[in-house]
Amino acid sequence: MSGLMKLMGLILLLAVACEPTSRGTAGTIEPTLASLFNTTVPQDRVLQPTPSPVIEVTHVIETIYYPVNGGTTEEILASVEANGPKTLRQGGDVFAAGLTEFEAELTYSLEGDFPCTILSANLAINFTVTLPRHANAEALSPQVLDRWRQFAAEVAFHEQTHVDISLATMNEFTEVAPISGAQLCDRLKSQLDKAFDRFMEIEDERQEGFHADELARSNAAQAPLQLQLADAETELARLDAMIDARSAQITTLATEITRIERSYRFSGIPAAIYDEYERTVNQHNALIKESNTLSNSYNAVVEKINHIIEELAWIP
Repeated sequence: MSGLMKLMGLILLLAVACEPTSRGTAGTIEPTLASLFNTTVPQDRVLQPTPSPVIEVTHVIETIYYPVNGGTTEEILASVEANGPKTLRQGGDVFAAGLTEFEAELTYSLEGDFPCTILSANLAINFTVTLPRHANAEALSPQVLDRWRQFAAEVAFHEQTHVDISLATMNEFTEVAPISGAQLCDRLKSQLDKAFDRFMEIEDERQEGFHADELARSNAAQAPLQLQLADAETELARLDAMIDARSAQITTLATEITRIERSYRFSGIPAAIYDEYERTVNQHNALIKESNTLSNSYNAVVEKINHIIEELAWIP
């Protein structure tokens, strides 16, 4: 009788440590029954232990690269989103910078009843890993190239962790799979299949746990930058309001200066109002100077905000 289970999904493995065998203490050697009678036991009469069946695990990893283009952060990440794989999560298509898919197939051959034994068993796992690759990385600026390489390395590490989780879980399954003890083959087959189904569920739970940990890590990395961004946006709004207020004052003063100069364009500004006119001009010019200083500060904050946004964009 043979059995086959073929499931799609992701997997996680916990390494099972081997306990070292204990060493016996030195002492006298007890004679065997054969030595007492000065004879030997025929080899065909010696009982040999029946080897326990082992589920052999094999795996193949195929890596697929999708093209990424662009020279700036915005262009590169837009290309990653456009060309990257899509996965079904939370009820819909979700963009992913990388993706790991796997197919697990359990095959085995059973023989006899009372008890039923496994003649052979194999667990074959095929992985397909999709990763980004920039089409012209040599043309990137040194700063963008460093960011791209770090980003691509983190995506690859993330997907390799998915592979490691899957292999670990499947290897753990082989350690505890019910490969003996059933009297009937139908019963052993049912136990094997149910155990495999359960480990596929465990693997999925572990993958979801890994995603939750990664999300928490990403949020933790983004948190201080988000605070900096909020502070910078508050400062930008304050500067914007100050610039607007001075612009309104400058417009009012400029209108008054223009009125006076037009009123006395032929006769000249009378001495009686000249001091007031001069104060208005000086106030106007001082406000322009203040406004220019505020504008420089505004532009510096805008640059800071753009830098923070770029930092946030590269966090996987």
